[in-house]
Amino acid sequence: MCTRYITPDRRAMEAYVSHVPPWWHQRFDVRITDRVPVVKVGAGGERVLEPMYWTLLPPDADPQA
Repeated sequence: MCTRYITPDRRAMEAYVSHVPPWWHQRFDVRITDRVPVVKVGAGGERVLEPMYWTLLPPDADPQA
């Protein structure tokens, strides 16, 4: 299983979300436990970027814990 990915460039993000925050930048080697941009739907229905940590849970983990 691949555990790395690449974020799109700024121009692609500007076309997809209503506002690209200053903390966002393109990354070529995103790894598990890195803080990454996640696209969410905001209160007004617009797409917004929010930083979150990316991780994988083991099969026996309780995701609610």
